[in-house]
Amino acid sequence: MAFFEVGQRPEWKVATNVFRTKWNVHNVPTIVRYQRLVGEIKETGRLVEAEILDEKRLKELIGED
Repeated sequence: MAFFEVGQRPEWKVATNVFRTKWNVHNVPTIVRYQRLVGEIKETGRLVEAEILDEKRLKELIGED
């Protein structure tokens, strides 16, 4: 697991922010799961804002039973 800060508010709000453009993060907070599938890194799950508070969905995303 890795934690990244997207920058201060003015930096985050710029449309060209690298997290918006390269990683498709448009809301904060966002939790994204990436996995290597068939030799490529693919996004396999994402929770945004209030979705993170749903314990069942969060456990599913991080792989807990």
